[in-house]
Amino acid sequence: PTIYAFVSGFNQSTVLADSLLGIGLDRYLGSDCGDYLSLGIPKYSINDMKPSKITSDCMRAWAIGEFPFNDSIDNMVNNMIYEGKLMYFTQKMLPDQPDSLIFGFSPKQMKWCEKNEKQMWTYLIENKMLFITDSFTINKYINDAPFTSGFSQESPGRAVVWMGYRIVSSYLKNNKEITFQKMMVQRDYQKIFTQSRYRP
Repeated sequence: PTIYAFVSGFNQSTVLADSLLGIGLDRYLGSDCGDYLSLGIPKYSINDMKPSKITSDCMRAWAIGEFPFNDSIDNMVNNMIYEGKLMYFTQKMLPDQPDSLIFGFSPKQMKWCEKNEKQMWTYLIENKMLFITDSFTINKYINDAPFTSGFSQESPGRAVVWMGYRIVSSYLKNNKEITFQKMMVQRDYQKIFTQSRYRP
């Protein structure tokens, strides 16, 4: 896409429309920018409002435009896998960036996810969360937050997105005939989930 920079009034990080991608530069002034706190922007969001986050946010936004969500079955696990695909794409496009920057986690939060992957998965299974369709609950897990509801307060918000990424990684690992390109255009998330044989 053609790329434009603009001033969003602190409202939009990226905007995607047709063949253009807009970057709201006032959303990337640095986590030490005093204006952000005075505007009431939460601290967990401010941590990612830095110049180094521009490229990964742009890649994710571009991926959303190229690979829209198949909302025919809008449940938790499908959202996890879709978001996981976006992060996998972003990581592949920016192989030199650390995962913590791409996911918007601190290095400590990234280590927490790696250490507690099995416990997070067990929680989702035991609480029958994977196939819920309540959009409010799904958004609480998928969207930015100080931590992920139901997990430890040491967890990052959107920890389930990292798990979706792990499911996608397992899918590609266990199905060698599936290329990265084929995975990105696959919109049957249940098929990805089943064939991933994900076992944290």
